[in-house]
Amino acid sequence: MRIPVAVVCIIVAVAAVAAGRMSALDTPVRGPFRVAAMRDNTPCRLWRTVEHIARFSGVRVGFEHAPDCAPAGRERRAESDAIVMDGWTPRQAFDHVVAARPDFAWREFDGVVVLRPVSAWTDSANVLHLPVAAFSVRHAHPHHALHALARATHPSLYLDHDDVRLSPEGVPLFDPPVHIDRPIDVTFSGGSVLAAVEAVAARVGANWEVGYWGRPRVTLYAPDFDGGATGLTLLDATGARSGGHQPLLHGGR
Repeated sequence: MRIPVAVVCIIVAVAAVAAGRMSALDTPVRGPFRVAAMRDNTPCRLWRTVEHIARFSGVRVGFEHAPDCAPAGRERRAESDAIVMDGWTPRQAFDHVVAARPDFAWREFDGVVVLRPVSAWTDSANVLHLPVAAFSVRHAHPHHALHALARATHPSLYLDHDDVRLSPEGVPLFDPPVHIDRPIDVTFSGGSVLAAVEAVAARVGANWEVGYWGRPRVTLYAPDFDGGATGLTLLDATGARSGGHQPLLHGGR
């Protein structure tokens, strides 16, 4: 049976659109794909594995530590005991992580992978589930955008501090600023802390980490290693309840 040329063109066009919509999670990573090993069977180093998967695959991530884990920072590259993921898709890589750590689970929201302890996803008292009112900042350092987020949270998570340095690199006087020090505009219409953190991170193209030094701390990492990082320690809201679940993020599976 001969298929009309017009129909063939439509089929090809639909296939092309479908391919364009194919999640970056399902695209094999080109070149060497080596990530930090999950050492000592502890969840506190898990972020470094996740951050490597994100940085080397180009898929943005958000990560929440277990409550007794401080922010872990990041490593330029994996060491000799790296997990070899050559030819893997990011989805396979994240699935490998949660298979090794079944106390964590990941979800995808509009192309962003958010990986958290399983219990955190359903804990209405979790800090990332607190409600945030609408806020907006213009031409602000990402650190100051986090200020606005913390102040807009109910109850407020803003902790008084001195902004001696907005990022470890500091804002240079003469040289071009590193990625994390570039000013951004953020308009957030309201939702949860998780959604608000992602709204700020998206404007930077950043990956984000939430760790706990007694108090929660949010850190934004530029997509390239040398692009810098900035963070904000939040007021401890442990035990505060939002009065019901807020939408975590718009979209997802």
